[in-house]
Amino acid sequence: MQAKLTAIVENMIFYDYMLFGGSFLLFIFLIVIALLARKRMGISVTLITLAFLQILLAPTLGYKEMHKHLYKNQTVITKENKLQFSKAIIVEGELSNLSQYDFKSCTITAEVYKTSQNQIKNAIYSLRSFDRASVVEESIAIGGKRAFRIIIEPFLYEGSYKITTGAECR
Repeated sequence: MQAKLTAIVENMIFYDYMLFGGSFLLFIFLIVIALLARKRMGISVTLITLAFLQILLAPTLGYKEMHKHLYKNQTVITKENKLQFSKAIIVEGELSNLSQYDFKSCTITAEVYKTSQNQIKNAIYSLRSFDRASVVEESIAIGGKRAFRIIIEPFLYEGSYKITTGAECR
């Protein structure tokens, strides 16, 4: 647990500290206003509820949205092979750095989803992948591209499927 927390803190950037600090200050501000308005119970309860919702949701959602825009990238699958003599799929693709920052590292993930002729089943299948594999690529410059290869094994599914790729970069 301590190693995970250390890794998170080491990978934080200035904007992360600003987001978390601002969220904490807004939380304190809302609590103080609720205490000042304690004679009006409805307003106080609303402000306290809003403060706790804000301290839980703002850092989480803000972090995800901020990193999605700061470290914008695109993955494209260029080739996909299901091997005949071994139970594996090879996914080849390309990762493009579309952001204004150099990427120190990117975790590229390929996920496999079942597919069906039925649209309702497709919607249900798209909620959870049944197989996944990841690879880490290091140091990609601004505007740079990097080819990747991911091997998903063992792949035992015989029905129809689709593969999607995505990357989380820092």
